[in-house]
Amino acid sequence: KSSCWMWFTIPTPPHIVNGVERGSSVNRKFALRSDEEARAFLKFETDDGVNLRENYVAIMTAVLEQLQAGRSPTSLLGHFDAPKLASSVQLFERITSDGCDPDLHRVLQEIRPFLSKKSSD
Repeated sequence: KSSCWMWFTIPTPPHIVNGVERGSSVNRKFALRSDEEARAFLKFETDDGVNLRENYVAIMTAVLEQLQAGRSPTSLLGHFDAPKLASSVQLFERITSDGCDPDLHRVLQEIRPFLSKKSSD
């Protein structure tokens, strides 16, 4: 990976520290600011075949496969983006916990234990 691409592939909520929004201007611009925005992201499709939910499931499935193969989140995404992965997983796992997207929810539940492990990277 090179440059800031995370927000275009793995959406995240705003980065809040002690009640104050932190992060870069790019993070602030592309953050999903509500559950409604996150749900809209998962429902977004265009007439020419862009389907953000399908893309996100494919990316999270690939992430899960890499984690299962022994890669750490940090070695996979880098020091700055591994926490963003965790934030995205937490957001989408929470909004799919009502059964609205059981396939995505299952993948995210399988990823979560890998995010809490301490990495030696």
